[in-house]
Amino acid sequence: MNTKLKVLISFLLMVLTSCVTFPGATVDQIKLEPNAKDVVVKDYLSPNDLTKLTEVGKVECRMGANGMYFKDNLESCKNDLRNKAFVMGGKVVLVKDEDIKSYDQNEPEKTLPQGGPCGNCVKIKSLVYK
Repeated sequence: MNTKLKVLISFLLMVLTSCVTFPGATVDQIKLEPNAKDVVVKDYLSPNDLTKLTEVGKVECRMGANGMYFKDNLESCKNDLRNKAFVMGGKVVLVKDEDIKSYDQNEPEKTLPQGGPCGNCVKIKSLVYK
């Protein structure tokens, strides 16, 4: 191979690999805002808990198709929900197992069971209480 071809191939490989996001990367990860650190995510509220709390509203998060692992997107989503709940004046975000879904990248409004076509896509709809 001549030198020009080698340089061209090297350049193309460098450009192509710079566009790849590897699993576990945190480029899209949502961080928990310092003010939202006291907002808790619970997977269950007892009837007694519910008598002490007032529903503030609903929050939703959708993360995925970004090269991160499912668990990282799940953590980012929960951080996003806590951040949104804080803005609403909430103290508790209720995220039951059945609230954690996946979605189709081509039809984001279409909810699917976990592990659908987009293996790392997370979609959560939950209630916020104070």
